[in-house]
Amino acid sequence: MKAGRVKGFISLLSFFLLFLSISKAEMSNYCAVPPTIGYSVSPNIMLVLQDDGRMRWRAYCRDDDGDGYCDNTYNPTVEDYDGYFEKGALYRWNTTGFYWEKTTSGTPATCPDTNEKYPIEYKENKAYGKTYYELEYSVLRGSLKIYNIDFGSGNITVYDDGTGYLRRSDTHSIVGEIVYSNSSGVGEINFYTAPSSNFEVYYGYNLNTKLIYKGECLNYHFMTRIDIVRYILTGGSPRSCPTSYIGLIVNATPSICDPRQNTVDKVGSDEIILRTQDFEDWDLRWSKSICWDTTCIKNYTFPGIPVKVELSRVFNGILYKQAELKNIGKAKPRIGLITYDTAWPVIHDNKVYIGDFRTSITDYNKNYEYQHVITSINANRDLLPWIPTSTCKTAGIWDAGNSMAPALWDVYRYFSQETPLYCGLDPSTSSDDKWKNPLYQCINFDNNGNCIEVAPAPCSKNFVILITEGMWNIGSDSDGNLIKTCKITDGFEEHASD
Repeated sequence: MKAGRVKGFISLLSFFLLFLSISKAEMSNYCAVPPTIGYSVSPNIMLVLQDDGRMRWRAYCRDDDGDGYCDNTYNPTVEDYDGYFEKGALYRWNTTGFYWEKTTSGTPATCPDTNEKYPIEYKENKAYGKTYYELEYSVLRGSLKIYNIDFGSGNITVYDDGTGYLRRSDTHSIVGEIVYSNSSGVGEINFYTAPSSNFEVYYGYNLNTKLIYKGECLNYHFMTRIDIVRYILTGGSPRSCPTSYIGLIVNATPSICDPRQNTVDKVGSDEIILRTQDFEDWDLRWSKSICWDTTCIKNYTFPGIPVKVELSRVFNGILYKQAELKNIGKAKPRIGLITYDTAWPVIHDNKVYIGDFRTSITDYNKNYEYQHVITSINANRDLLPWIPTSTCKTAGIWDAGNSMAPALWDVYRYFSQETPLYCGLDPSTSSDDKWKNPLYQCINFDNNGNCIEVAPAPCSKNFVILITEGMWNIGSDSDGNLIKTCKITDGFEEHASD
């Protein structure tokens, strides 16, 4: 991504700040406030976020010729590498807590270049015949894997299961143990049976955990496009919040993914451990079974990079700033979210109705404004359930484009209170679910701050903010079926994103 594209993200999202002062004046000039509301009607904003594989590419990688590799090199004098790591600060690896943290001493190492779209791993060559091996650097938990290792029964692949054990990828049986960081600050491997062939160990990333680096260097290597969105909107995703395609779904809750409520990743009272986006290891994607209900898939996740960050930096996120508007007597926006993928399903299951409702009226809590929007941005719940309902339009278009147009049309249907075509937000159908209607807002709360009653607010203005990395989109035909073209000359003008 060019620096201009990152700045484009920032400019687009900073629209929040400019928008509020303008919209509030317009509301007071032209809208009568319903007596049930008692104060200025809040504007409605629907965030439409692209959340597919390309959003997991490195943020500062620019692929000009489409060959799958970055065409730009590290150059902080030309590009602005912003992110979780503070620019100008020095960072060292904490071998006890397994995260990067700021330091005031030491000399920064030269930042290495890479032309990979994903952060690349460190590789070590090892000779066969031993059961104990010491590695050169500390190992990021869950990141180590070994290809073509032979224990006397043929070549196999071994992976680190994240709990201290090494397992075969075919049977998942334990073949050894791993120490992620010993007393010397480096990793150790202990096999139960000595390997009978030489092998290569891949782990962590291509930065030396024994060296010190500048924050902009770490942003260059580790920040992804979706991390930039999180950095601007939510301040960042806490380490325990699942950011892989298949994460610990039980942790995808505000108590974990909203930094205001998260306690497990706090360090003292003023710092928290964030983590960049997890990566799918495609070579090992089908090596690890994950099941829910009666459905099983196999997946291997390469963990994102943890970093200790001051909470004051996290709470500079735009959503927290909007939540503070109510404290100074201004109408804060009511916000919803949908995230869309390539085709199947078009709209993910982590959608949030305007007003911060997920599945019920009590989801909205006035003490934690936007907690569900923040959670859905910081976590991925898109593939649980993987298979959408039979009424959703889907298509197996995995090879190019994204479903921007179908997603935007489902947003239109939401504001029109029509049935979605692409797994979008459902309309209100009874007096019990008026919270699904964007023109209703909460007027009464229980003792815990949860919404218990909504009322009409017909003067609400509606806005849509599209957040995308800019690749071309997939359209749909007159029946709503996804197609790979949306050219006007093909007869699909009314189904294009514009």
